[in-house]
Amino acid sequence: MPVTVRPKPGKSAELQRLLSAIRNFALSKLEPGCLSYRVVATPLGDGSDQVKEFVCIEEYEDEEAVQAHGIANPGVKDLVEALQAGEVFAEPPTILGPLKEV
Repeated sequence: MPVTVRPKPGKSAELQRLLSAIRNFALSKLEPGCLSYRVVATPLGDGSDQVKEFVCIEEYEDEEAVQAHGIANPGVKDLVEALQAGEVFAEPPTILGPLKEV
């Protein structure tokens, strides 16, 4: 399930920190059912270290594992708090939906 998130100008590092915390917990033994969790970035392209958007590519055993991810992962709580504070995200995350292998 890919999710895209866009940082506000100057907030790339903070958003990357939040996403990395989610990934690290998801890939630990504390979150069973997570098969893979990758975070990739599209650079802004202006020579800086700023990012246009991050894409989180998540794969879970089943829907139950997806639901557990949102509840058990403390990084998700931190991400939601940052979203509600309105200081890090340029816009709400976009969930692209489950992918189907072809």
